[in-house]
Amino acid sequence: NALLKLNHDDDAILAYEGALLAYSKISIHQNYEEIIQVSDRIIAIKPANALAWKCKSNAFAKLNRFEDAVQAYEQVLTLNPNDNDALTSIGNMLMELNRFEEAVQSYGRALAIYSDDYISWLYKGNALFELGRLDEAINAYDQAIAIDPSDVSAFINKGNALFNLNRYTEAILAYDQVIEIDPDDESALSGKELASDALNSARR
Repeated sequence: NALLKLNHDDDAILAYEGALLAYSKISIHQNYEEIIQVSDRIIAIKPANALAWKCKSNAFAKLNRFEDAVQAYEQVLTLNPNDNDALTSIGNMLMELNRFEEAVQSYGRALAIYSDDYISWLYKGNALFELGRLDEAINAYDQAIAIDPSDVSAFINKGNALFNLNRYTEAILAYDQVIEIDPDDESALSGKELASDALNSARR
């Protein structure tokens, strides 16, 4: 493959950076091991090449090598401490590793850099949910909803958190927001049914 025919020459590295980035974004290839090999060859010559580290990180993530991905993303942060995308990605990998407290911290660092990141708020909420910190999770979901009220994920997860707190009326309202956007959303429909049943039982 042409990507692997790198000689140890700075001009060649610079020329291949664009090819590496383009190749890494074409998911149909799914040759993530090859992307890691090419990234490593670039890094061997230019250790401060953030693009190569990012491509390597993303490839590790696609291969479900989450610990390796975290370490590679941390190298990206060494080069650019304000890379909020890398911090969010680290949070995502930590979620996969069930390291929820660390994930919360990583999302928090990302949001300190860019507070309008819907994904970071949503996933921070999910990490807090896993930790049983439901009120904090709801707050995170509310922040996500304020940024993008058209996406149903935060509404559904907020409804689930409210349900677990026995706040059934509020949970129903959250599920209704989803149904208003997508009347056929099965998660919202089933969640609303469960919350309605629980509310009726509580009133008896």
